[in-house]
Amino acid sequence: MSNFLVRSPLVPDEPVRLTQTLSVAQIIESYHKTLGVDVARYFANLQNIQIWEGQDSTINFYFPIISGDEKFYAEISEKYTGYYQTWKWEHKIAWQFIQKQQTVLEIGCGNGYFLEKIKNKKDGEVIGLELNPKAIEFAQKKDLQVKNESIESFCQTNQEKFDVVCAFQVLEHITDAKTFLESALQTLKKGGYLCISVPNNDSYLYAKETYQSLNLPPHHTLLWRESSLHYVAGMFDLDVKFFKEPVKSIHKSLAYRLWLKEKLSAMTDIVWKTTRWFVKMLPILSYGGVIVAIYQKK
Repeated sequence: MSNFLVRSPLVPDEPVRLTQTLSVAQIIESYHKTLGVDVARYFANLQNIQIWEGQDSTINFYFPIISGDEKFYAEISEKYTGYYQTWKWEHKIAWQFIQKQQTVLEIGCGNGYFLEKIKNKKDGEVIGLELNPKAIEFAQKKDLQVKNESIESFCQTNQEKFDVVCAFQVLEHITDAKTFLESALQTLKKGGYLCISVPNNDSYLYAKETYQSLNLPPHHTLLWRESSLHYVAGMFDLDVKFFKEPVKSIHKSLAYRLWLKEKLSAMTDIVWKTTRWFVKMLPILSYGGVIVAIYQKK
C-alpha cells in the first residue's frame, strides 16, 4: 500500500512509515477471549490491520482507522465492570492543578465521578462531554451538567471559558488528533491547563503485548508515547510536564507473564501462577502503563 494513501492523524503532512501488520482474525479472537465481545462487524472483509508511525511526531496509528460506535462502548462498559472507574491515578495528578471555584471541562467524562468530586470538594463549575448515552444518563442523575456533544462542536460557543480541561484515556480513541487538540485548547483560558492521560506505549506492558484487546481497534485508534506527547507541546506552543504511573504489584505480575510468554510459550501459565508472588517483590519495571501530560497554555 502506498503511503500517499496514509496520513498521520496528528500531523497530516508528515512522512509516515509502516511498522507492523496485525491479523484481524487475532484481533477478533482477543476481544472474544478477554471480554466476550464480537467485533467482527467492524472489519468487514479485511484480513490485516497495519500500524504506521509519523516520522516527526512519532505517533503510531492503526490503518485503516476503525473506531467503535456507541453500541460498542455501551457493550464494553457492561462487560468490563471497571471501565468507568470512580478514581484513577491520573485523577490524582490533575487534581493538583485545579484550584477552588475554577471552571473545569472534562472531555469523555464517563459517569461523571471526577467532575462530581471537583464540584463537591472544590466548589468548581464543571461541565462534561460524553457520547455514551447510558453514561450521560447516570451522570445527569447526579445533577451534573453533561452534554452529548463532541469537543469540536462544543468549542464553537465556548472559547477560552475554562481554567482546566481534562481528557483521561480519550486521546487514544480519536481519529483526528490535531482537530481534537485544537478544539480543546480553544476552550481553555490563557494560563490554563490541559490534562491528558493515555496508555504509555513505551511501557513494557504495551510494548510486549501487541494483541492486548483494549489497545486495539475498534477501541483504540492511536498509540501514544512520551515523545509524541512532547511533540504536541511544540505544535501548539505549550509548556508541558509529564507524570508516569508508579509501578504496582499487578504491573509486575503482568510484565512477568509477558516475559514468560516470550521465553517459554506453552509453559507460561504454570510457571507464572506458581512464581508470580516472588516477582511482585522485586524492583522490576520503571513505571506502569499510563502517562499524563499537563500542558499549560501561554
